[in-house]
Amino acid sequence: MRLLGFRLKSLFKELAILFGFLACSILGRCLWLSTHVGDLTYEYSLRTPTWYDFISTWRLGLACFCIFAVCFVLAGWGGRLKRFVPLLKKLALGCGVLLAVLALFVLEENIRGKIALRSCIRQLRAQGEKLKLADFDLPKSSKEGNGADALITLTNQFNAMRKDCPFFLESIVTRIQLVAPGRAIVRSDQMDLGVNRTPVSYDPPAPSGTAGGRRGRTAYEGETNTTFLAPVKASWADLDGQVLRASNLLEEVRTVLSCPSLIIQIDYAQGLEGIRLPHLPVIRAAANWFALTALSEIHSRNLDGVTSNIMSIATLTHFGQDELLLISQTYRWQIGLTGLGVTWEALQRTGWTDEQLLALQQAWSQSSVIQNTPSILEMERLLYRNQFVRARHLPTWGEFGNGLFYDSQGGSPPYDLDEVLSHIRDSANGIAWRLAWFEQDESRFLQRYELVLDRARNAVARQNWSAFGLSEKDLPPSRSLYDRWRFLLSNVFTPSVELPLLHMFEYETQREMTVAAIAIKRYQLRTGALPSDLAALVPGYLPLLPHDWMDGKPLRYHPNTDGTFALYSVGVDGRDDGGDPTPTKGKRANSIWDGRDALWPMPASAEEIAASLHPSTQ
Repeated sequence: MRLLGFRLKSLFKELAILFGFLACSILGRCLWLSTHVGDLTYEYSLRTPTWYDFISTWRLGLACFCIFAVCFVLAGWGGRLKRFVPLLKKLALGCGVLLAVLALFVLEENIRGKIALRSCIRQLRAQGEKLKLADFDLPKSSKEGNGADALITLTNQFNAMRKDCPFFLESIVTRIQLVAPGRAIVRSDQMDLGVNRTPVSYDPPAPSGTAGGRRGRTAYEGETNTTFLAPVKASWADLDGQVLRASNLLEEVRTVLSCPSLIIQIDYAQGLEGIRLPHLPVIRAAANWFALTALSEIHSRNLDGVTSNIMSIATLTHFGQDELLLISQTYRWQIGLTGLGVTWEALQRTGWTDEQLLALQQAWSQSSVIQNTPSILEMERLLYRNQFVRARHLPTWGEFGNGLFYDSQGGSPPYDLDEVLSHIRDSANGIAWRLAWFEQDESRFLQRYELVLDRARNAVARQNWSAFGLSEKDLPPSRSLYDRWRFLLSNVFTPSVELPLLHMFEYETQREMTVAAIAIKRYQLRTGALPSDLAALVPGYLPLLPHDWMDGKPLRYHPNTDGTFALYSVGVDGRDDGGDPTPTKGKRANSIWDGRDALWPMPASAEEIAASLHPSTQ
């Protein structure tokens, strides 16, 4: 028996030596592989080592190390570890003290965050803020008299029209196209549409006696001379053909727009990722086709048709006015800008009657998009705050393991050792954030959003963009590592409403300029002269002086000696530069808002258009 035990100990000693050597070799190989994962210069078995090589090697080395540990103990060498017992006790005691301090720190941070969050919510509720979905008075949609569903059913037809269009639709339906500061192209006066026809695949026939044709040739739809490689410009006949094809579809849209209501029932409880808005693409497509039709009518001088189509675009800006989503309002002002651009084009034509101009003026006077903005931002706050609610649960062990070893959101696994360590660090940071700093992060988000919301309410109430006045110092980023650990979501959900809000103010100002320009044309039509100032338009042509939403004052206006006039806004900077449309240093005037002042443009001359097409000749 003793002999058998001696032989077993010897066997285990040999196995311990063997598996210890294997474990060291394999784990050393694993460490080396981890430093070469993703190294494209290294060839291993005719391919680059991957993360999966690293994982499989690591598992094998770990298994060998476990067998070595078992054999080490069975071989009787475990007694040699007793000399390390005092050191291990001290290490265990130190780790215990460290864990206790860490637990107290987490507890203190957690309690401090809960107190701050409850105080913040109590203060917001005292101010009457809406922090639950039940606090909102959401519109109720009904099937009777509601044309929204009928409009959505037209989506596929618009998609087919767009696909078959021989030119790029969005390149035609542009806003006012500047060629110089304060000067824009009147497209209906040009020889063609100014864009290329859509290229189509073309394979010329094979010459006699050959097996196949010449590949790589690009031709254009309708091209007759296949040896001519220059792009073919889209013509007015092309536009007229597309407008004719779309006429029946647009009549269906007009029928829908005449319905008593156009309301989509939105389930805000679905959150940012779950809300579906199928109507937005179709109203954008309808507005684009109405604009194309209006442009065709302008070219053919059918001003009744122009009026009808522009009024349809203005009506589309009302669709979604009750929706409490920033994206819905963004679609509305973008559609509005399309209509304002076509209206500018139309006003360059002669032959208008006062009745036609009055119809356009009333349509744009009623097409504001900004009134509901405070309620929209309140809903945006609620939707973002729901992301905190979803993050309240701690991850399961499986989720934690996924976070440690690969991207559970469907991305690729870590590709090198740096990514492995980054995953481990991010996962540990997520656990610490949930245990210690979750409520602090939510409280910070609510405070920062309330600041933005108060500034937005003030700007909208005063109709003055300069009253918004938010700067980076009002929402300072997290600069320290400690703050970046604490504020994971509030850093991501920093309210980014300034740019959309600015675009809304720009649209409202341009809408006021359009209404004023129509009133000026009506005044000129009746009197044969330009008004001396905008006050001359009140109350005969305008109920109030047109408003500049950029500084809260009336728009600026004065007649020029050459028979034109200057109608302008002070622009984003809020400073009156006397109607100077030149862009600030380093910019190009792609929009009237790129200038020092936003000037209602005058038609560009042929020389200015030619100079814009060939800038080297300037």
